[in-house]
Amino acid sequence: SAHDDANSQITLNHFSAKWNELPVRSNNINILNLVTPLLTCDLQSSFSLSDLNTLLGSEAIELKSGTGTIDLVYKGPLEKNTQSNSFINGNVAFHDGTLLYAPRNVEMKNVNGKLIFKNSDVFVESLQCVVLNNKIVMNGTAHNLLTLMNTQPNKASINWNIYSPSLNLASFI
Repeated sequence: SAHDDANSQITLNHFSAKWNELPVRSNNINILNLVTPLLTCDLQSSFSLSDLNTLLGSEAIELKSGTGTIDLVYKGPLEKNTQSNSFINGNVAFHDGTLLYAPRNVEMKNVNGKLIFKNSDVFVESLQCVVLNNKIVMNGTAHNLLTLMNTQPNKASINWNIYSPSLNLASFI
C-alpha cells in the first residue's frame, strides 16, 4: 500500500522536557497513524508538590510542601474522543506533603500515598494524612474510570473508604 499518514509513525527515544514547570522523561514515545493518532509512551517525573499549584489553579487548595513521583505507561488516542479507550498502567505517589485548605485555614500534614492505574481502573492505596491532629487513612477504587470519563462521565463511580484509628471531633468543630 502507499505510504501515507494512516500508516506513518513518529518515534521519540530518551525524551525529556518541562510541562507546566514539571520535569518529565520518557524512554519511548510512539505515535501511530497520523490520521487518527494513537499514542504509546512511558512517563516518569519527580517534582515538588508545590510545583502543582499553578497547574491546579485552585484558590481553595494550596500544596505547600512535599514531593511527588510519576511512573506511568499510557496507550490511547492522542486527542480526546469517545471511540477509543485509554489505558494507563503505573503509579503516582505523594511523600511528606502539606496541603492547605484555604477557606477554613485547615492544613493536611504528612500526606503520603499512592494512586495506582491498571488499564482503565484507578486505585487509591493508603492515602494518609493528619488533619487537626487526627490521623486519616483513605482507600478507594474506581473501576473503568478512564473509559467512563471519555464516554459516560455521569456513570463513573468511586468506592471511597475513610478510616481514623482515633477521631477527635472537637477539632472539627
